[in-house]
Amino acid sequence: MAGIAGLVLSALLVSVTAAGVFRYARPQIALAVAPYDARARAGLAQQLLSSSQAPSAETIRLASEYARDAYRSDPTAVAALRVMGFVADLQGRRLEARRLLAYAETITKRDMLTELWLIEDRVAADDIAGALRHYDTIMRTSEEVKPVLYPILTNATQTPEIARQVNRILLARPNWWRNFLTYYLGAGNDAAAFATVFQGMLDWSDEQDRELATILLGRLSGAGRHDLAWAAYVDVRGLPARQPGLLRDGNFRVERRLPPFDWSFAEDGELIPDRRLRDGSDQDFVLYVPAGSSVAGDVARQLLRLPPGRYRAEALVGSVAEDALRRPLVRIECAGQPARRLAETDFPPADAEARRLGMEFSVPSGCANQWFAIRVKGSLDRGVPEWPWIGSISLRRI
Repeated sequence: MAGIAGLVLSALLVSVTAAGVFRYARPQIALAVAPYDARARAGLAQQLLSSSQAPSAETIRLASEYARDAYRSDPTAVAALRVMGFVADLQGRRLEARRLLAYAETITKRDMLTELWLIEDRVAADDIAGALRHYDTIMRTSEEVKPVLYPILTNATQTPEIARQVNRILLARPNWWRNFLTYYLGAGNDAAAFATVFQGMLDWSDEQDRELATILLGRLSGAGRHDLAWAAYVDVRGLPARQPGLLRDGNFRVERRLPPFDWSFAEDGELIPDRRLRDGSDQDFVLYVPAGSSVAGDVARQLLRLPPGRYRAEALVGSVAEDALRRPLVRIECAGQPARRLAETDFPPADAEARRLGMEFSVPSGCANQWFAIRVKGSLDRGVPEWPWIGSISLRRI
């Protein structure tokens, strides 16, 4: 395969001719038992051809002879056609090699080595779509090749055109799509490629898809690409492309959440909040906050996309202590490093009945995303556990 140098498609290259690629049974034994067995003769030809990285002319001649004998005995012996094609390639007869291996593929699409050669042939021709069609074919029919091809395909998607073509293939939902995307999320590291490959792939009504979507948005947001995370969010949730980025689910009713643009709740033992119906109510959901925690931190937060302007946030709170250290707070800050605080206010003291919390703030230019966080301050004097609540959170432009 000397001379393959496609600048874009080189990422898709798989070496077919290396001796270590071939996997056989014991064709010599098969021939001893049945000397006219076409597949055994094809297997021996294959073994001869793979016995060296650079087989001698005599080895190539013998392999060709065995393969042609096998083909004459059985025109459906794919291994024979494959070896004949490989011999033609080694001898510089590329068009003949392509014809033989394309014919082998019409007999079966389950021959891994044929598909690998065809991948390389399309790479040599700078044919992205063609190479990926053969990737799709081989991964539909061969489990053993996936550990080899998944990393290659993952690396190749860093080229935008390849990422778009991979997405087109995956949208047809081949039998390997979910397994590959699960691998891809763990092994890939290109946020832009993630966004392209996953576009249109996930169905919010499917539990497994929701799990993938949560990981996807976490990877995108964690890479600082909140713009791509937002595009993925509206895609997965089936929302309009220009969906406003205001606060969502201020009543804490939604159970199927997709952070960071839906609520994410703390998972640390002392910071875990309790989302439930407010005491004494059969319809009002609120978030009970562990104000007696010994550690400070966010118990709940959500990422917003507010354009520059002036805003007002309001909420109802209840069961809030007089002691300032035991009063949770609401903080709004620009997402990014370093974070820029836009507003912060404590829950006002309140008994079990609701009391209104309100604050106004401005979003400056250059602050494309904002964190809306509910925090506890932490106290060394834990005393009696207290669980103030917050609900009916709203946010509007003023």
